[in-house]
Amino acid sequence: MAIKVRVNPRYEWDEQARNKGISPREVEVIALLAQGYDNQEIAGILQIQYQSVKNHTYHLTEKLGAKNTTQALLIAIGENLIRVENPELDRMSGAKNRKTEKFWETLERLVGTEDTPLAKKIKKWMIRNGIDVDI
Repeated sequence: MAIKVRVNPRYEWDEQARNKGISPREVEVIALLAQGYDNQEIAGILQIQYQSVKNHTYHLTEKLGAKNTTQALLIAIGENLIRVENPELDRMSGAKNRKTEKFWETLERLVGTEDTPLAKKIKKWMIRNGIDVDI
């Protein structure tokens, strides 16, 4: 699966993240970690020292109040510092949404226009299962 990690511009960050004084370089490092690069590779990509990568990771972990890099990564995603995108899952989700929309269209047409025993059963089932029926 291809995962893309994108760094958000500062203005899109969560308010709490902006107040923590997180540097753009720290976010770049965590984004590269999320893509599976190790510290040595990140140092090469960003053209900085290996120790600088470790320092950025440490400081970001501290600023986010995380116990380790994995938790820092999860917090960074939650606070909108980085976005993780998976095009394959997006395509699958789109297909599922189209099927769901088709199901609801068909169901609305069936329940809304026909007063048959089947339509009545469907309405009762929907109500029992907590689905609003505005018909």
